[in-house]
Parts: sequence; structure tokens; C-alpha cells
Amino acid sequence: MNNRNFLWLCVLCSLFAIFYSCEPDTPTTETCTASNAIRNKYEEDAIRLALRIQQNGANANQVVVSESLIERMLAALATVENSTSLAADSVLTNYSIKTLSYPAYDEFTVEVDTSVAWVHQWMQGQRLTGNTAIDNLMTTYGLDVENFLSLSVNFATLKSNEPLNIAALVDDFEAISGVLNVDFANTPPSGSDIEAVDLGSIIKLTYTVGYDAPAAPGSCSGTCDFSRSWVFDTQIDNGLCQATFVESFGDPAP
Repeated sequence: MNNRNFLWLCVLCSLFAIFYSCEPDTPTTETCTASNAIRNKYEEDAIRLALRIQQNGANANQVVVSESLIERMLAALATVENSTSLAADSVLTNYSIKTLSYPAYDEFTVEVDTSVAWVHQWMQGQRLTGNTAIDNLMTTYGLDVENFLSLSVNFATLKSNEPLNIAALVDDFEAISGVLNVDFANTPPSGSDIEAVDLGSIIKLTYTVGYDAPAAPGSCSGTCDFSRSWVFDTQIDNGLCQATFVESFGDPAP
């Protein structure tokens, strides 16, 4: 084969690969049961996806993150993980895409006025304070004082034993005398992410890898310079789940 023909063959193969990777593939029926390995791998992602959906829906003021919604997200993630789709295998194997670490669901800080009597209990690491409103919130939502720091401001770090919609707790804490401000991670950082849209019969999952340089997918200094996304439709009814690769879009895959 002469060099000219060889070059044409390479071009044709490349075009075929690009076209093939962007085409929807045949739906594959998988088990949507999350094994222990999948649960360990994706439980935090399922919680974050459920919380994002909850914060943007009718239950935005509900403090406890819906367990059924978490399980629904976990089933969708398991369906893609278990899929025999070439696109799913490529995305999961090559990029190990996870959700960005927001919103926080189990830790937040409470800035306090140390001149208020009940705050002294937190300063000593005590969970309960004698203040009825504070103690009710601590016991209702399984909160503990992880640490207390006195710097230019004084604040306690509170830790939850279960996933919480912290945004729905802010007003309850800030209404109490002695609480000055509540803060938690609620701004998306840069990097790769998974997004979910629950359409009822279908959960649409979009896996995005962000990168500044192709040699370091998932690594960005500030806002990612480039990103590539893959979209899957998942159906998780009746214990047998279906994953369909829909499309990919964005910059070239790193």
C-alpha cells in the first residue's frame, strides 16, 4: 500500500470513529439493582443528584433529602454502569466521571455571637445547649458539633448523620438569637460532573468531562477551557432498566 492510500485509509477510519461515537446506540436492558460495589462508588453522586433535583422542585423547602429520590438516582447511575453500551464503557472507563462536590449535604458552618449564653456549650464541644430552638434542630436532624473555631469570626462546624437539604435549614438557624450567619458549599467548582433530569418515565443523565489540556481530563484551573458531554436516557421501571446512549457534544474528547 502506498503512502497516499494509507493516509486516505487513516482519514476514513477516523471519520468512521467520530461518526460512530456520536450516533445513538441500541438500548440495552440491564439490572438496575445497585450492587454494594456500585452503591459504594455512586452513593454520594446519587445524593447530590437527588438534592439538586429537590432544590429545584416542589420540595425545595424539605430539609431531609428524599430517600426514594436518592434510590432512583442510584438506579439510573447503576443502569449506565451496568450497560454494555460502547459509549458507556468508553466514558466510564476512560474518564471515571463523578458529580462535582456541591451542594454540601452533611456539613455546614454556623457563625455565632459568643456573648450569647447558649453558644458557650458549642464552644466546649457540647451538642445540646439549653436553647430550645437550637436543640430541637440538632436532635430533629441528627446534627453534631464537629468543631468550634474562634478566628476573626467565631463559628461551629455542624455535621449531619443523614443527607440534608441545608439550604432549607438556613432560615431556621438564622432566626435564632446568637446565630449570625450560616454557610455551606453551594457553588459548583470546576471540573467533570454528572447532571440528571428526571422526566418521570426517563431519567436523563449527562456525563461531562472538563479539561484544560487533553492529557489531564477532569483537571481545570478555574473555569474549564474545554468540555465534552455524553447523554444517556435511562428507564428504571419494574426492576429491569434500560440505558440508551443518545448523543455526545462539545469539544473533542480528551
